[in-house]
Amino acid sequence: MNHLSQLGAALEKAEAPRLRLIVAEMAGSFDVIALEENGDVAEAFPLPSALQERIFSIAETEQLSPTWMHASFSMVVTPKQLPDDLQEGQSTHHFGEKLEVQLLGRSGLKYLAIFEAVHRQNENALNLLKDLQLSALELLKITQWLRTERILENRHGDRLTEVITSLGNLPPSKKSRFC
Repeated sequence: MNHLSQLGAALEKAEAPRLRLIVAEMAGSFDVIALEENGDVAEAFPLPSALQERIFSIAETEQLSPTWMHASFSMVVTPKQLPDDLQEGQSTHHFGEKLEVQLLGRSGLKYLAIFEAVHRQNENALNLLKDLQLSALELLKITQWLRTERILENRHGDRLTEVITSLGNLPPSKKSRFC
């Protein structure tokens, strides 16, 4: 969280507007899922320029990837498409007066992880999914969300099947529902 502290300080120094971010932390990077504006969830992509400038500055100073904080998920998934339980169990952290970060908990991470594991074939996301030990009911809910909101394309079907099968926590009679 040190980089988020640096980001908060940089935003204060630049006298940037106060930001409230909904963020998922996965494999050492932060994906900004949405912004919160006046109590409403708003799109995070593209990130506000004041934020983006500070992210690049910290990346350069700390020799980080320029995508240590990004808005990849929100580039594909709009706030209207976010699942109802995404923010359950999140934790709120303040980094100075200009930055508030709402970190997704298990409930939100499961959606992001399955998206990343399927859409981007991200192995870290697949490992996170395994660590989350999702139940068959949770997997069903996630796959229904993916289909209902048309988050993935038809070409992702085989990869989705691979990911769900690799989780290995489904009873044999339930595997055919997803595959």
